[in-house]
Amino acid sequence: MKANSPLLKSLMFLGLTTLLILLQLLPLELQADALIWPDLLFALTAAWVLRRPDSTPVLLIVAIFLMADFILSRPPGLWCFMVLMATEFLRIQSRGHHDRPFLFEWVTFAILFGLMLLLQSLILSLSLVPNPPAGRMLFQYAITTGLYPLIAFTLYGVLRIRAPEAERGRMGGVA
Repeated sequence: MKANSPLLKSLMFLGLTTLLILLQLLPLELQADALIWPDLLFALTAAWVLRRPDSTPVLLIVAIFLMADFILSRPPGLWCFMVLMATEFLRIQSRGHHDRPFLFEWVTFAILFGLMLLLQSLILSLSLVPNPPAGRMLFQYAITTGLYPLIAFTLYGVLRIRAPEAERGRMGGVA
């Protein structure tokens, strides 16, 4: 199997997302809900979709986030649906994002994530399901948005998850 194969990258994505879900299950605090986790799962998915949309098929994203909804005791399907809509938007954006500065990507992620949290809060309120406190959501938003550049640069620099156009340009046009 080629090192650049979409299947290999999909398996790597599945492994990393599974690891992130399992890390959230670790009992790091004695008090329930004491630790506020950034949504690293969505941040990783968003950064990956922008770089390698070919290795993040829709069914894989749905399976991962639906599994996370059940394992992490979230309303089943709600966050999964919002992530699906967001990643499809990012998949469309991925075609030309390589020509733009990283700040544009970061701002796009921040706006998209903020809208997702607001929409989730609205849907939970309308369905009379208790919402997390606004302070916790704002803190999660700030942490996740602040860590996004670290995730994006780790994908790019350490894991070598780059857009195919960026790889060809780096290799001098050789595929």
